[in-house]
Amino acid sequence: MKILITGATGFVGSHMAYQAHLMGHEVVLNKRANSKMHLFESVRKWYSNGPNNSNPLTNSGSSKEYNAAQGSSSEVLNLNVQSDTKSDFLSVEQVAQLKSRVGLPQLKNVLTFNLSQALNQVAEQSSPANDQQAVPNINTTDNRNKADNYSQTAVSKIQDFQPQWVEMDLQDTDDILDILDDSYDVVMHCAAIVSFDKKSEDRMIQENTDGTRNLINACLKKGVKKFVHISSIAALGRPENDQPIRIDSEWVDSKYNTAYANSKYLAEMEVWRGKEEGLQVLILNPGVILGFGEAHTSSEQVANTVRKGIPAYPAGSNGFVFVDDLAYSALTMLTQESNYGKRHLMVSHNLTFRYLMQELAQVLGVHPPKFELSGWKFQLSYWSIRLVELLGISMPISTELLMSTRRNSIYSGE
Repeated sequence: MKILITGATGFVGSHMAYQAHLMGHEVVLNKRANSKMHLFESVRKWYSNGPNNSNPLTNSGSSKEYNAAQGSSSEVLNLNVQSDTKSDFLSVEQVAQLKSRVGLPQLKNVLTFNLSQALNQVAEQSSPANDQQAVPNINTTDNRNKADNYSQTAVSKIQDFQPQWVEMDLQDTDDILDILDDSYDVVMHCAAIVSFDKKSEDRMIQENTDGTRNLINACLKKGVKKFVHISSIAALGRPENDQPIRIDSEWVDSKYNTAYANSKYLAEMEVWRGKEEGLQVLILNPGVILGFGEAHTSSEQVANTVRKGIPAYPAGSNGFVFVDDLAYSALTMLTQESNYGKRHLMVSHNLTFRYLMQELAQVLGVHPPKFELSGWKFQLSYWSIRLVELLGISMPISTELLMSTRRNSIYSGE
């Protein structure tokens, strides 16, 4: 299958690219002329790890007892965990530990990515056709070395991956039309601006909406049959009450909706228009995305809060998903015709911020935040940020985002 992935230098797009390559797809990756490659290259580490049964990355993870309502873990935090305090980002090992600690997905739709299994599948595909035992059962001691040799061949597929890049500005219709043609089986749209800076709101809404519209129009004009849109749970809205949010929840204008949420909702409207005009569309609505990537991702924003020793945690909860699980689920779903024509919730865990930040503290080997950001502490934070907004100073957090973190947003997969 020939796949064009937009936003391939970003957090989701990078993981999507490596996994699509592992699965044997013909991958063409989109970037802008000024795109930076550091995040994409850093993600290579996650998939070059190789099979190692002692590493949590290659295991399916263990689900420990967790009370979502209280936001507490049954384990006592251990502050003796070794961590690289000099690093600005979570390491492969730390993200693997976090994923293992959080456990297996609790909601349907999200599949768990297992590196060891993926590499063994690649090894099987590349093994000599006449060697029926080319990739033996690795649980058999006598065959372990042979299996490792073929798995190492699969690891090399990632290490040696030199994808085809195309420069394409999604705001430029001519750029898109020059690249797209009917040789592409599917476009996977992973590109989007994510910002909670008040000064960037108008630009974000325009570019996220216009970029999606331009892609949809180009697919229709050039004969590309399928379009996979990576949206967000933000596009489902946040109702005033604390009722569970479902994939079929209707959008409700609310003070808890951020400008980013509005941009993703409007982008989805363009995708639905494409469906009405004959395009096969598949919309995925992932939760807050966690995972490995050496850049200022959503995952690293939470980790930095813990790493810096900020003493308070938000009072609310949200839906989360690990980026490698999201990519694996998306690439699996795009091959199944029954998944098209609708959207799918991509939330693996409903977690309180308190619980997530405790687990990150455990992984980082630092003290967790102790105080809930509520009452006068919340009011002080809110009005401090609001004052900065009124002064026109850029901030990485908005009053809208702060308001949303005090809500108990629970997502239902039923």
